[in-house]
Amino acid sequence: MASETKAKYGTINTVDSLRKNFDLWMEQTASYRKADADEIGIELSHIGPNDISDEDPDNEQMSGQSDLRTEIELRHELLRQEIQMRQDALRQEQAIRDKALDERFAGFIAAQAERDKRMEDIADRATKAAESAATVKSNYWAAVGVQLLAVAAILVGGYFALHQSNQSVAQTVQSSYQMGRDDGRKEDSKPPVIPVSK
Repeated sequence: MASETKAKYGTINTVDSLRKNFDLWMEQTASYRKADADEIGIELSHIGPNDISDEDPDNEQMSGQSDLRTEIELRHELLRQEIQMRQDALRQEQAIRDKALDERFAGFIAAQAERDKRMEDIADRATKAAESAATVKSNYWAAVGVQLLAVAAILVGGYFALHQSNQSVAQTVQSSYQMGRDDGRKEDSKPPVIPVSK
Protein backbone atom coordinates (compact mmCIF):
# COMPACT_ATOMS: atom_id res chain seq x y z
CA MET A 1 0.00 0.00 0.00
CA ALA A 2 2.76 2.42 0.95
CA SER A 3 4.76 1.57 -2.18
CA GLU A 4 1.65 2.10 -4.34
CA THR A 5 1.03 5.45 -2.70
CA LYS A 6 4.70 6.36 -3.11
CA ALA A 7 4.62 5.33 -6.78
CA LYS A 8 1.36 7.21 -7.38
CA TYR A 9 2.08 10.41 -5.44
CA GLY A 10 5.89 10.35 -5.10
CA THR A 11 7.81 10.86 -1.90
CA ILE A 12 6.54 13.50 0.49
CA ASN A 13 9.38 15.83 1.38
CA THR A 14 7.86 19.22 2.06
CA VAL A 15 4.64 20.96 2.86
CA ASP A 16 4.34 22.04 -0.79
CA SER A 17 4.49 18.46 -1.97
CA LEU A 18 1.88 17.56 0.66
CA ARG A 19 -0.38 20.29 -0.69
CA LYS A 20 0.15 19.17 -4.27
CA ASN A 21 -0.62 15.56 -3.36
CA PHE A 22 -3.74 16.63 -1.47
CA ASP A 23 -4.96 18.75 -4.38
CA LEU A 24 -4.31 15.84 -6.77
CA TRP A 25 -6.29 13.52 -4.50
CA MET A 26 -9.14 16.03 -4.27
CA GLU A 27 -9.25 16.42 -8.06
CA GLN A 28 -9.33 12.66 -8.54
CA THR A 29 -12.10 12.28 -5.97
CA ALA A 30 -14.09 15.08 -7.59
CA SER A 31 -13.61 13.52 -11.03
CA TYR A 32 -14.83 10.14 -9.71
CA ARG A 33 -17.90 11.80 -8.16
CA LYS A 34 -18.55 13.76 -11.33
CA ALA A 35 -18.25 10.61 -13.41
CA ASP A 36 -20.83 8.92 -11.16
CA ALA A 37 -23.15 11.90 -11.45
CA ASP A 38 -22.66 12.03 -15.23
CA GLU A 39 -23.55 8.35 -15.50
CA ILE A 40 -26.80 9.03 -13.67
CA GLY A 41 -27.43 11.98 -15.98
CA ILE A 42 -26.75 9.85 -19.09
CA GLU A 43 -29.16 7.19 -17.87
CA LEU A 44 -31.86 9.82 -17.54
CA SER A 45 -30.95 11.72 -20.68
CA HIS A 46 -32.96 9.40 -22.92
CA ILE A 47 -36.07 10.77 -21.22
CA GLY A 48 -36.62 14.22 -22.62
CA PRO A 49 -39.32 16.79 -21.93
CA ASN A 50 -40.89 16.09 -25.32
CA ASP A 51 -41.36 12.44 -24.39
CA ILE A 52 -44.17 13.38 -22.02
CA SER A 53 -47.44 14.58 -23.55
CA ASP A 54 -50.88 15.22 -22.18
CA GLU A 55 -52.46 12.97 -24.78
CA ASP A 56 -50.43 9.94 -23.79
CA PRO A 57 -52.40 7.43 -21.72
CA ASP A 58 -49.32 6.73 -19.66
CA ASN A 59 -49.04 10.40 -18.77
CA GLU A 60 -49.07 9.64 -15.09
CA GLN A 61 -46.21 7.23 -15.52
CA MET A 62 -44.30 9.81 -17.55
CA SER A 63 -44.96 12.48 -15.03
CA GLY A 64 -43.61 10.07 -12.40
CA GLN A 65 -40.45 9.68 -14.48
CA SER A 66 -40.19 13.46 -14.78
CA ASP A 67 -40.53 13.73 -11.01
CA LEU A 68 -37.88 11.02 -10.68
CA ARG A 69 -35.62 12.97 -13.01
CA THR A 70 -36.15 16.15 -10.99
CA GLU A 71 -35.49 14.26 -7.78
CA ILE A 72 -32.30 12.77 -9.24
CA GLU A 73 -31.15 16.20 -10.38
CA LEU A 74 -31.82 17.56 -6.89
CA ARG A 75 -29.90 14.68 -5.37
CA HIS A 76 -27.16 15.26 -7.89
CA GLU A 77 -27.00 18.93 -6.86
CA LEU A 78 -27.02 17.95 -3.16
CA LEU A 79 -24.26 15.45 -3.85
CA ARG A 80 -22.19 18.16 -5.54
CA GLN A 81 -22.74 20.50 -2.59
CA GLU A 82 -21.79 17.73 -0.16
CA ILE A 83 -18.66 16.98 -2.14
CA GLN A 84 -17.81 20.67 -2.19
CA MET A 85 -18.37 20.93 1.57
CA ARG A 86 -16.18 17.87 2.14
CA GLN A 87 -13.47 19.32 -0.08
CA ASP A 88 -13.63 22.59 1.82
CA ALA A 89 -13.48 20.74 5.15
CA LEU A 90 -10.55 18.64 3.94
CA ARG A 91 -8.75 21.74 2.71
CA GLN A 92 -9.28 23.40 6.10
CA GLU A 93 -7.99 20.30 7.89
CA GLN A 94 -5.04 20.21 5.51
CA ALA A 95 -4.36 23.90 6.18
CA ILE A 96 -4.34 23.15 9.92
CA ARG A 97 -1.97 20.22 9.33
CA ASP A 98 0.21 22.41 7.13
CA LYS A 99 0.34 25.08 9.82
CA ALA A 100 1.33 22.46 12.41
CA LEU A 101 3.99 21.11 10.06
CA ASP A 102 5.24 24.63 9.38
CA GLU A 103 5.54 25.20 13.13
CA ARG A 104 7.38 21.91 13.57
CA PHE A 105 9.68 22.74 10.67
CA ALA A 106 10.28 26.21 12.10
CA GLY A 107 11.14 24.66 15.46
CA PHE A 108 13.44 22.18 13.76
CA ILE A 109 15.12 24.92 11.75
CA ALA A 110 15.53 27.03 14.90
CA ALA A 111 17.09 24.04 16.68
CA GLN A 112 19.41 23.50 13.71
CA ALA A 113 20.38 27.18 13.75
CA GLU A 114 21.15 26.94 17.48
CA ARG A 115 23.19 23.79 16.87
CA ASP A 116 25.06 25.51 14.02
CA LYS A 117 25.78 28.47 16.31
CA ARG A 118 27.18 26.12 18.96
CA MET A 119 29.28 24.36 16.33
CA GLU A 120 30.67 27.72 15.19
CA ASP A 121 31.51 28.58 18.82
CA ILE A 122 33.29 25.24 19.20
CA ALA A 123 35.17 25.84 15.95
CA ASP A 124 36.19 29.33 17.15
CA ARG A 125 37.40 27.90 20.44
CA ALA A 126 39.34 25.19 18.60
CA THR A 127 40.95 27.84 16.39
CA LYS A 128 41.90 29.92 19.42
CA ALA A 129 43.30 26.82 21.12
CA ALA A 130 45.37 26.04 18.03
CA GLU A 131 46.66 29.62 17.98
CA SER A 132 47.51 29.48 21.67
CA ALA A 133 49.21 26.11 21.10
CA ALA A 134 51.34 27.79 18.45
CA THR A 135 52.06 30.54 20.97
CA VAL A 136 52.90 27.94 23.62
CA LYS A 137 55.20 26.22 21.14
CA SER A 138 56.98 29.48 20.38
CA ASN A 139 57.05 30.23 24.11
CA TYR A 140 58.50 26.76 24.69
CA TRP A 141 61.37 27.47 22.32
CA ALA A 142 61.84 30.88 23.90
CA ALA A 143 62.04 29.19 27.32
CA VAL A 144 64.57 26.68 25.97
CA GLY A 145 66.64 29.58 24.61
CA VAL A 146 66.50 31.37 27.97
CA GLN A 147 67.61 28.20 29.76
CA LEU A 148 70.52 27.73 27.34
CA LEU A 149 71.54 31.35 27.92
CA ALA A 150 71.27 30.77 31.69
CA VAL A 151 73.53 27.70 31.46
CA ALA A 152 76.02 29.66 29.34
CA ALA A 153 75.95 32.52 31.87
CA ILE A 154 76.51 30.06 34.72
CA LEU A 155 79.46 28.51 32.89
CA VAL A 156 81.00 31.90 32.10
CA GLY A 157 80.37 33.08 35.66
CA GLY A 158 81.86 29.84 37.02
CA TYR A 159 84.92 30.27 34.81
CA PHE A 160 85.51 33.82 36.02
CA ALA A 161 84.80 32.84 39.64
CA LEU A 162 87.23 29.92 39.40
CA HIS A 163 89.81 32.11 37.73
CA GLN A 164 89.43 34.71 40.46
CA SER A 165 89.63 31.98 43.10
CA ASN A 166 92.78 30.58 41.50
CA GLN A 167 94.30 34.04 41.37
CA SER A 168 93.45 34.56 45.05
CA VAL A 169 95.03 31.24 46.00
CA ALA A 170 98.08 32.01 43.89
CA GLN A 171 98.43 35.44 45.44
CA THR A 172 97.98 34.00 48.94
CA VAL A 173 100.59 31.31 48.30
CA GLN A 174 102.96 33.82 46.79
CA SER A 175 102.48 36.26 49.62
CA SER A 176 102.97 33.47 52.20
CA TYR A 177 106.09 32.43 50.42
CA GLN A 178 107.34 36.00 50.35
CA MET A 179 106.61 36.42 54.04
CA GLY A 180 108.37 33.22 54.90
CA ARG A 181 111.30 34.24 52.87
CA ASP A 182 111.44 37.64 54.46
CA ASP A 183 111.13 36.11 57.95
CA GLY A 184 113.99 33.74 57.25
CA ARG A 185 116.27 36.57 56.25
CA LYS A 186 115.40 38.59 59.26
CA GLU A 187 116.19 35.69 61.59
CA ASP A 188 119.49 35.06 59.87
CA SER A 189 120.57 38.66 60.26
CA LYS A 190 120.04 38.70 64.01
CA PRO A 191 122.64 37.24 66.23
CA PRO A 192 121.57 34.33 68.26
CA VAL A 193 120.40 35.17 71.68
CA ILE A 194 122.25 33.43 74.45
CA PRO A 195 120.54 33.07 77.68
CA VAL A 196 122.40 34.53 80.62
CA SER A 197 122.36 32.89 83.92
CA LYS A 198 122.83 34.72 87.13
